[in-house]
Amino acid sequence: MASGKWQVSTGGGTQPRWRADGKELYFIAPDGKLMAASVTASGATFAAGTPVPLFSASPVPGAGTNKQEYMVSRDGRFLINQPVESFTTTPITLILNWKAKP
Repeated sequence: MASGKWQVSTGGGTQPRWRADGKELYFIAPDGKLMAASVTASGATFAAGTPVPLFSASPVPGAGTNKQEYMVSRDGRFLINQPVESFTTTPITLILNWKAKP
């Protein structure tokens, strides 16, 4: 391509990261899935394979697109920020003015 711009995803994505050997590009798709696309480059030639979903990354809500939500280690494992599980407390029932049975 003469423009110097290549497209890996037609649906968009954020937070791109390269695999350590440069043969794969990871990114988070708009639906929250961590995607991987194989890539080949030689000189001015660049080709990207069809992105495939790896797993749901569930980015932390409100973190924005410029935050680092995940990292890829040299051995290909992922470290991902996950939202803290929400929990609810069990309500307490308090009975007032009760009389004990004789």
